[in-house]
Amino acid sequence: NLDTQTSTILGTQDPNAYTVTYHLSLTEAETNEGAIIAPLVAENNQIITVRLENNLTGCFSLTNFRLIVSPHPFNPPPILECDTDYDAITQFDLTSAEEALFQSVNPDNTISYFESLTDLETDQNSIENPENYTNLSNPQTIFIKVLNTTADCYTYVPLELNVNLPP
Repeated sequence: NLDTQTSTILGTQDPNAYTVTYHLSLTEAETNEGAIIAPLVAENNQIITVRLENNLTGCFSLTNFRLIVSPHPFNPPPILECDTDYDAITQFDLTSAEEALFQSVNPDNTISYFESLTDLETDQNSIENPENYTNLSNPQTIFIKVLNTTADCYTYVPLELNVNLPP
């Protein structure tokens, strides 16, 4: 939804004094034709041209920005570990699930781990040592938060932990 950018584009200017439209090309923006009206199905790195027009004078200015479309991570397969003392509690390396999240690494992504969705959504109590995590129950679901620092947005996927007991 490109309209979410309008307040950023207007800054401190009176929103009633200007009309902001979004276009797929510079030519369309210059001629004020082909404004994007509905939500846009966009491609990564697509350039959007913005037309900012003064409603009183008809004078306008153009700018543009590049859309960054971050792919949603894949759900990783469960992590299975063997137990040796029949208590169903053992150590897990949660970071071993990271390579299954994306087809290629995005340096703009920050990954963190949480024991509950509430903690994830409030960004509190992240798992401090995901390389050496002791499960609390069997099975247990951990939540992986992927934050794109450039777009300042996040998503999450569940990660199931299973402890196999010895025969």
